[in-house]
Amino acid sequence: MNGIAGRITTVLVLVAVFVTASLYFTHSNPHEEAPLPQEERVSSEHAVTAYLPFDLPVGRTPRKVFAHYVPNFPISIDNVDGDDDYYQRQYLAPEGEGGIHASYGGLLRDRPLPRKRIDQPDWQIADFATEIGQAKSVGIDGFAIDAIKPRAQSDVVDKLLAAAAQKGDFDILITADISGPLSGLSVEEFVADISTYLAAPAAYRLADGTPVLSAFAAERRKPEWWAAVLAALTAKLRTKVAFVPVFVDVSDNIAEYDSISYGFSAWGGRSPRGMALSNHARGSPSDLINQAHLRGKIWMQSIPFQDSRPRSGIFEESLNGMTNRMAWQLAIENGAEWVQLITWNDYAESTAMAPSVAHGWRMLDLNANDIATFKWGKPPRITRDAIFVSYRIQPVAALPAYPETLLMRPGPDTAEPWDAIEVVSFATAPGRIEVVAGDELTTCSAPVGRGTCLAPLRLGSFTVTMTRDGVVVASAQADVPVVDPPFVQDLQYRLVGGLR
Repeated sequence: MNGIAGRITTVLVLVAVFVTASLYFTHSNPHEEAPLPQEERVSSEHAVTAYLPFDLPVGRTPRKVFAHYVPNFPISIDNVDGDDDYYQRQYLAPEGEGGIHASYGGLLRDRPLPRKRIDQPDWQIADFATEIGQAKSVGIDGFAIDAIKPRAQSDVVDKLLAAAAQKGDFDILITADISGPLSGLSVEEFVADISTYLAAPAAYRLADGTPVLSAFAAERRKPEWWAAVLAALTAKLRTKVAFVPVFVDVSDNIAEYDSISYGFSAWGGRSPRGMALSNHARGSPSDLINQAHLRGKIWMQSIPFQDSRPRSGIFEESLNGMTNRMAWQLAIENGAEWVQLITWNDYAESTAMAPSVAHGWRMLDLNANDIATFKWGKPPRITRDAIFVSYRIQPVAALPAYPETLLMRPGPDTAEPWDAIEVVSFATAPGRIEVVAGDELTTCSAPVGRGTCLAPLRLGSFTVTMTRDGVVVASAQADVPVVDPPFVQDLQYRLVGGLR
């Protein structure tokens, strides 16, 4: 464990640099000073949000925050009580779905917060309305719905659009997934499905009424195919359509898709090694944003927290919350117009930020600070003390007790894995952080505003306190102890603490 502690020590200065840069930015860019003419003006009103360390600004701003919504993992799959639903019986259990996931210990390591059965026929729309309310509570403007299947095979997009229309003040960014069945549709078939979605009242439109179409893995169809799609959509809807492709492999696609695009996005990295603001080499995140802006296009920055995939046998080391903060830093410093949280609910890849069993509301609430900073141009004033603590329930190298034959290994370009407890503090005045893990005490100063503190992970439980003048003003403890061996390999970061 001394090696791990040593690695934590060597990055303390680096972490401080990232945190400071993400809290205070003075970078000026033409998109900040002169928003695109179809965008809205900024509001400065605030709502009292006692569940956050600050009062959330409200109103519409030029900058948009979407969360990528995966249809496969709604709040409930079968409308059964959460303690015995499909998630519990089939996705979390290693032997679930007839044992097809046994080699990697079960399909999932987390799930949406369970609920009781809803005794009404439109329970799916009710669940969507719940998720929309969850997202709005931290300032998210809409879901980027991953439209995977043709409309004849799935009504998920239609129901989500209906729920958003009922809820109001929430947009659905139609995102055609070209990595799946939609890639096999003809132009006519594709347009028949997508035009129906884009015509829905809740489909996202620019302020001048222009509907917006995004596409995941857009590069799997040539620009000429997309040009034909956009021309057909324009003819059918009698209005132009703003196209924002999301590239998995960017390469030279910004130039190739320039003539048909309103903006661009890249699915992006999941580790600090791919997030450095100082890297301006061709193909780096900063370079891609600059390429888009030089062409007069908007940029939608991907904002991940973590990524671990049991069924694929791979994980990315996000170094607790460092990847997340660096992604926000890229968006803010480089003047991205939109961001996309990666993801709202993809539990199979452990990228979900929605309220869940493993991290409660805390991942959303932790991101709320950066959402407010991004949308309103400055960090919100901290009015309530809080701490958010991330950790794994096992050492990275620990082997599971369950006989898994496909274990997750670090991705080829990821950061070196570590075993750490990270405390993100929000303080109304200077304070002191104490982390007691095993027989080790780690102390840090908590600055006014946001700060971070790292401690080595130890087996068993831990407690974290933030004190001021000898009085505890915030505290948290492990909700699941750190064990070796774990029952199944679980390399996601859990979160404890927060205010709800």
